[in-house]
Amino acid sequence: MTRHPPFSVMLPLPHGPTRELARCFVGANLTTLTILRTASLQVSPSAWKWPKSWPYNDDYFSRRQEDSVPLNGTPNLSPIYDNKAANALAEHYLRFLPPSGSLLEIGASAHSYLPPSLSPSRFVGVGVNEEEMAANPALTDRIVQDLNADFSLPASAVPPDSFDAVLIANTMEFLVKPREVLREAWQALKPGGHLIISFASKNRVNEERQIKIWGNMNDDQRMWIVGSFIYFACAEGFIELKGYDLSEGDSKGMMAGLSGKTPLHIIQAVKNEVPKEGGGEENVAARMKAALWTVSSMGAEDKALALARMFQVWRQAGSEAEKEGVVQAVSSLPRIYAVLQEMGNAIPLQLKALLATRVAVHYHGTEEELEQLRQGLGLSEPSPDFWAPLGKMTGMMNAEDKVLLLAECVPLHAGKEAEKRALGELVPTLEKVIAVVKEKCPDLNKSDAQLLGVDLCLTDFLYVAEEERRRSFLSWVGSLNEADLREYLRERRNFKGEGEEMEETEREKVVS
Repeated sequence: MTRHPPFSVMLPLPHGPTRELARCFVGANLTTLTILRTASLQVSPSAWKWPKSWPYNDDYFSRRQEDSVPLNGTPNLSPIYDNKAANALAEHYLRFLPPSGSLLEIGASAHSYLPPSLSPSRFVGVGVNEEEMAANPALTDRIVQDLNADFSLPASAVPPDSFDAVLIANTMEFLVKPREVLREAWQALKPGGHLIISFASKNRVNEERQIKIWGNMNDDQRMWIVGSFIYFACAEGFIELKGYDLSEGDSKGMMAGLSGKTPLHIIQAVKNEVPKEGGGEENVAARMKAALWTVSSMGAEDKALALARMFQVWRQAGSEAEKEGVVQAVSSLPRIYAVLQEMGNAIPLQLKALLATRVAVHYHGTEEELEQLRQGLGLSEPSPDFWAPLGKMTGMMNAEDKVLLLAECVPLHAGKEAEKRALGELVPTLEKVIAVVKEKCPDLNKSDAQLLGVDLCLTDFLYVAEEERRRSFLSWVGSLNEADLREYLRERRNFKGEGEEMEETEREKVVS
């Protein structure tokens, strides 16, 4: 006899494109979500399941009537929640908010539903309607701002790591950029601070301005959607993600609202603490992961692959200063990936990670380097004196070896003067070296000849600091015989194979 869990709810899947989206939140082969009820706890931290990447397109965040009802028009001073729902929310706040902490409310209006026993030392409201916030006596500071037009909160009024809790009541359904707003909330919270989001399905205020996805889902699915917004905004930057059902009566899911009460749901999380410097390998891996918590230009697999490579570089670094430099370089990955994402699926994930990490380790933080990266990838017109001829000379190399060459060259465009001079001499030097390789190894295929020429130039010319050695480089290449050249090629292939094995080991360490 099959034993059933304490409580389960069949999620009614919508028809059309949204049906496939709904399946993302209940697993690839599942249409039933097991929900445990402990008091009002509906979804525990371990129950959430997410797709690998952001599952929404822009149309989900369009609204039924974009401009017909301005949110900053006639103020609505009536409470959204009925008395029982308001009392339930106040009791929930009492459980999780400090008695005299600093609070930030996003989407503030005339009512904040705080229990009378709470006396915040500071309570900042960010809302679109000045008159509504003026009618709210709980607020100590008011910021009039349409977060759909500008989601960035003013740093002077909302400094990082300064609030004990961020409250968002009946607002998520109106936000066209929910991830960006939630990242702002994360920045504003102190480590250990609570993010508490509430919504009521019977909310009919400005219903025509709700985002499209909101109207296509029932309350249980809306909880999952809000949870996904939090996860894809900050990943492990938020922990203890929970869902609560504070609705009155027995009407849930599709039947919610028929009893006349306000179905009230809460999704909340706690801001994770960024690991401090020092510690062993586990702490270093945690610091690297934390640097990418709020990054949207990288998917979960992008992050895992890139972090594995960065961790490998960290382990190979010599001094403590060099190791710390690698950890700091992780913060450069988002800017580099923002360029790489313009390539779509033209570059496999593994090669994106290889290119991004190689560039990041030597990245100087300049726009010039990003422009050179675009030229090397063909996203911008390649320069006729460098990228265009370099592309022709290396056209037979495989994609991975081209990526390695690109990664070596990009940071040097913003390097020291000696490095820039060497880079300027690379194209004519490489042309001569490839010609020597072809002459001495006539049976070598074009791909290997180009690869060997590039490897010799990078190893013994481009990164050689002494001008004397660079000037004698071509003479040295001319002195090599066929056996020497084939041995260099063999060593290069062996080194590459060892590196791939090490990368897989490091990926498992960082991901775990």
